[in-house]
Amino acid sequence: MHTEAIDKDGRETVCFLPTRLHEKYVEYLQTHNPKPFPSSEFPSVTTLYEAILRRFSRKSLLRTHEPSAFSKPEFKFHEEWYRVFNSLAGRGVAISSEWTFAGEGCVDFRIKEPGWGVEILQDGDRLDKHCKRFLPDGSYNGWVSEGILNDWLILDCRHTVPERYEIEGTNLWRVIFKEDYSSANVLNCDNEIIAPEFPLLD
Repeated sequence: MHTEAIDKDGRETVCFLPTRLHEKYVEYLQTHNPKPFPSSEFPSVTTLYEAILRRFSRKSLLRTHEPSAFSKPEFKFHEEWYRVFNSLAGRGVAISSEWTFAGEGCVDFRIKEPGWGVEILQDGDRLDKHCKRFLPDGSYNGWVSEGILNDWLILDCRHTVPERYEIEGTNLWRVIFKEDYSSANVLNCDNEIIAPEFPLLD
């Protein structure tokens, strides 16, 4: 494991673990005796996920890593989403990364108590594949019908406004960032405004 400062004064650091096994063990330790999810403050998946996006840090998103260390281009958005979730919900609320339950594929994060999931993409990468997994004939539909996954959103993080997404039943948000990550706005799959432009935190 090694650490890296995320501010010039070195007051905030991020830890990098050598393997997925180490990551899952840390998740287990953090949520072995889980705290209750703050459902009164975040009564819906949309309330929570919008609050998370509004707390994204410009500096964190601008920080670069060696390409060999992080193969997924959307890694920085995963990292920032997870960081802000813990800040808002409180450490100890049970959450799993790359979660799966007896089936094909996995969701990027699942919050255990409300059973909410999130998939985080960049620039629409494999968008159809991700969206169709949640549809009635998709590989995740069993989780939904059994109440294992009660609600979810797919966050497509990008810098440009895409075309409308035509498939119905898709819980898709387009998160449109300015090139310098100074601000963002959120659209639904029909490119209708979910959250007007808001500034990102430093």
